[in-house]
Amino acid sequence: MTDQYIFPQIFGKWIFIEGFSNHEMFNAVLRKTNSSWIEILPTSHTETVLLNQGNLIDGKCLDSSANMTFSKNILQISQNNMTATGHFLLSCPDCLVMDFNSTMDEVHIRSLYIFGKSRTLPEAELKQFQKQAECLQYPQPAQYSYDGVTGHYQP
Repeated sequence: MTDQYIFPQIFGKWIFIEGFSNHEMFNAVLRKTNSSWIEILPTSHTETVLLNQGNLIDGKCLDSSANMTFSKNILQISQNNMTATGHFLLSCPDCLVMDFNSTMDEVHIRSLYIFGKSRTLPEAELKQFQKQAECLQYPQPAQYSYDGVTGHYQP
């Protein structure tokens, strides 16, 4: 898959549907997450995208914005004490699957997320994603599964 193939497909707003992690620090956050969305926008620099994010975690609204480098289907970000590299995996047309490797204070964490254009995904697509997670050796079950109902924080 080339950048030209995936690059335009990542733009827009995405609702966080389900997430896995291999580390309790991230799992604790995933379990407290009520709802979340991301918005990926192009910038004037061809290898930079803007990532806006809105989260409802433990009933509190949190938002953030960060520039990310995008090259060869890989997103990279360094912010505060964390660096992360995200790879896009094949998925359904209205889905975005990202496999992240993050390092925080010398702790290495892997996470796998699926986003959709709408609040729900077909059951077959979720099953396929769960099989991907199992194949990639993520602990089961998912630590975050959006209920499709809880409202989304809008900045």
